[in-house]
Amino acid sequence: MSTAAVKTRTVDGAAWVAQWDLVQSETGDAESFVWSADKTVQVFGTFGGATVVWEGSCLALTPTDWQGLSDPQGVALSSATAYLASVSEVVTHIRPRVIGGDGSTALTCALLMRATNK
Repeated sequence: MSTAAVKTRTVDGAAWVAQWDLVQSETGDAESFVWSADKTVQVFGTFGGATVVWEGSCLALTPTDWQGLSDPQGVALSSATAYLASVSEVVTHIRPRVIGGDGSTALTCALLMRATNK
């Protein structure tokens, strides 16, 4: 399983966007965004039969035991089509993961975070 680097940029003094560009069966680097309770994820691109899931871990030093995240209605953040959704859980680390796909799979996974202490 290969891992894709995350690119992060400030949107407005109190908001940031993290972006991963993923291909078939790839996982995004785990990033720590513990300072942000408000998170929204977006996935789009060519799925090529892939499913994208968002996972989180509460283990601060070395994130392991990844668990699937959900939206405020309790629906898993997992889909084989483009979507935009809020994240319910507050975790220390978050990452997207592509399950399956083919040679045409080229997905952009974005995470918008708003600092709750600013």
